[in-house]
Amino acid sequence: MMGSRETFKKPSHLQVDTLDDPEIRAAISTLRQIVASCMGPHGKIKIIQNATGGHITRTTTSSRLFGAISLSKPVLKLIVSSVQSHVDQYQDGGLMACLFCLLLVESSLDCDVNRSILADLYQVFYDIVDDYMNSDECACKYELDFSNLDAMMAFVQNMYDSKPFCGLYGYQLEEFSRLILQTFLQCIPDMASSKASFYTTRIYLLCVKHEDMNYSRNLNGLVIEYPELSCHVEKKLSIKRSLDSASCHRIKVALVNCSMSGDAESELNANYEVATGVNPDMFFLEKILSFCYQLVTMGTGLVICQKVMHPRVKEYFRKEGVLFTDRLGAMPVPYVQDVTGATPIGLLTEAPSDGMFGWIDHIEHVVIHDKSYLHLQEVDSCVITLVLATPDEDKLDELKTTTLGVLRNLERLIIQPEVLFGGGCWNTHVAAYLRHHVAQNLSALASTHDCSESLVSTSAEIFARCMEKIAMVTSPDSMDHLVDVSSHHVWRVTKGEITDISSIRHSPSLKCGCGLLDGAMVKDFQFLNEKLSGPKYEEFLVSKPNSEAIGCDIVSDSLSVVVNALRIAVNTASSIITVGQFIHDTN
Repeated sequence: MMGSRETFKKPSHLQVDTLDDPEIRAAISTLRQIVASCMGPHGKIKIIQNATGGHITRTTTSSRLFGAISLSKPVLKLIVSSVQSHVDQYQDGGLMACLFCLLLVESSLDCDVNRSILADLYQVFYDIVDDYMNSDECACKYELDFSNLDAMMAFVQNMYDSKPFCGLYGYQLEEFSRLILQTFLQCIPDMASSKASFYTTRIYLLCVKHEDMNYSRNLNGLVIEYPELSCHVEKKLSIKRSLDSASCHRIKVALVNCSMSGDAESELNANYEVATGVNPDMFFLEKILSFCYQLVTMGTGLVICQKVMHPRVKEYFRKEGVLFTDRLGAMPVPYVQDVTGATPIGLLTEAPSDGMFGWIDHIEHVVIHDKSYLHLQEVDSCVITLVLATPDEDKLDELKTTTLGVLRNLERLIIQPEVLFGGGCWNTHVAAYLRHHVAQNLSALASTHDCSESLVSTSAEIFARCMEKIAMVTSPDSMDHLVDVSSHHVWRVTKGEITDISSIRHSPSLKCGCGLLDGAMVKDFQFLNEKLSGPKYEEFLVSKPNSEAIGCDIVSDSLSVVVNALRIAVNTASSIITVGQFIHDTN
């Protein structure tokens, strides 16, 4: 007697957690340690595998880290989900957002302040920080000169340098950063001669496993897979051309985003009746072939299908001398639209209008690392294919993730060219400003939120200290941290090397975290140590640095990314610390 394969749902077993449970606090601490140890150029690569085995992921990026780990605690799922929403939009700053949120939550649990008041004050402190960072008086930001290629190169290099698993160092880092910057600049459209809107960012990433990372390069136009031809020898293509509206001989392109397989089930998502003796699959196939006949008579030279083509459809196109490719997938479709100007055809029962076709100047068959591709080239198009090559699959995914973040940041800089002094300097600077602002408005803040001045001061110190901790985790464990009392930048020295701060005053060899200042420009320092109380500044008289004094090798962070990451972190932390219980079903 065969047993039933049907499995019955187990009865619910609800588990109630609170933030004060030792298990929850341990889980928060563990995630905080994992995230902190990934940050910066000295971040440690994480190797992730689930408990039952399976694929091994190596990474230091937030998107790949959070995509690979399995979380069982609702509080951690909430934090990661919030951070992922930020990463989806900005492609950068996920680790910082997550770490700042976790630090705020942990610090809130360790103090005796009412958590509802803490949550309200955190929102106030964020508004203070946000207003300052976006103001013209902010002394920890500057405008990146887009015409200064050395400064742009430094910005790109800093982003790759902060992801050690990408494996880019020295000359290779410089050459790869130059390739990325060149690709980005080439894809910027000339608005006088190009269309005003695009479906994509105009840079299509093609990832290939190759022994040499220097094989990475860019190609004008779009490169798509084409398994119909040999992957060993490049073949010269003979493609039908037609007259376009300007009476030029070009290649007419049809882009189809529905199935051309002839399968009735894929054509109709509905109930239908079939007459006796009629094969629905053959009926739809004849309809598709009739549509293909119309494409041929209209002079189409290339047919690109997002889904599957029936073998008879392919046979017909070969007979008529029409180039075709299928199984394109959804992701490249908008890039095809940008490079050809075609409109996707989603209905095969009607003849396509002339306006739905696209045009292209030239098509080549290319072989890239034993794979066959079509290279679609259009003179007036600013679409570029960026070929990323590494010998390792995990490293290739890491490089792709980081490159997407770099390109997104460069695109954002066109709209908002302001960047912050990186390397931890904006963290300590903004923390010092927050302490000063709160001290100057202590009575008003306490009155507004109906709490004592000491409670406001304690809460501000928690917030500021958490910002400073982010500056410290990006350094090796062997470093001590100082902050200068004039510009409030962070400085790093070998642990135990400095016992008397006066010995490093006016030292030109010592550089701050971002590289803007040297020791000769600083009057005094103070140790920035977790065991000490935060530095208190009676006055905050910091002027913006002269733009001429800002070199090309400054470490910088995108202002818009940082501001949004802080907002996500504060909002999430405020929500979590005010939750009484987390209830979840362990079955």
